Amino acid sequence: MDLLGLVIYSALTFMAVVGVLAILLPFFVLRIRNELIAANRRLERLIELVESGGPGAPAGTSRGESPPRFCRTCGAANPAGATSCTACRAALG
Repeated sequence: MDLLGLVIYSALTFMAVVGVLAILLPFFVLRIRNELIAANRRLERLIELVESGGPGAPAGTSRGESPPRFCRTCGAANPAGATSCTACRAALG
């Protein structure tokens, strides 16, 4: 009878542990899922920033384009191929 009692006790203990894990498992799965979704959003934002040239990039520039040239006299932004300033007509050296 001792062996049968031990088997029954072991089976009930095992079932209790499985029941507790079955209740808690969805919370761990949802937490991991939410963390993966948040990480994916961060990576998408980083990719978007890298492709657009970053937050400090001048307007109108993207990958493959030359940055604008700035006039030393007046500080105006000029197109990349310009030889003189569009605002004060000074030479862009």
